[in-house]
Amino acid sequence: MTDISAKGSEPEHTTPGELTLPKFPGENPLRHEAQEWLEICEAKLAAKGLLVVANGSEPASTRQIVDIDLDSLPELPTDHRDYERRLETRIRLLAENQRNKEKRWQLTMSAWTQVYTALGRLRN
Repeated sequence: MTDISAKGSEPEHTTPGELTLPKFPGENPLRHEAQEWLEICEAKLAAKGLLVVANGSEPASTRQIVDIDLDSLPELPTDHRDYERRLETRIRLLAENQRNKEKRWQLTMSAWTQVYTALGRLRN
């Protein structure tokens, strides 16, 4: 019986804090070995907050970034006395929403990179 959680099953070239997954138990593992491997991997991914990412969802950190709906702040007619002020506010909010989009993209790519790097190390 193979002990998946053995110390030697993790790569030697990792840094502290880096996500490491146990070595896959082989091409045709026994059912209980595969189940044990999956449970260990899910626990390690969950501990790093990456289980949702590995399952195809967005990282939790991206859900904390909220865009401002510009429909709640409609444009004013050009002859309105506060037209310029509203336009300035909308431009600022558009820029903030764009920054939020970039932050979400970077956080998602970082999370995917962590998952794929850990999976890539399994091949070595």
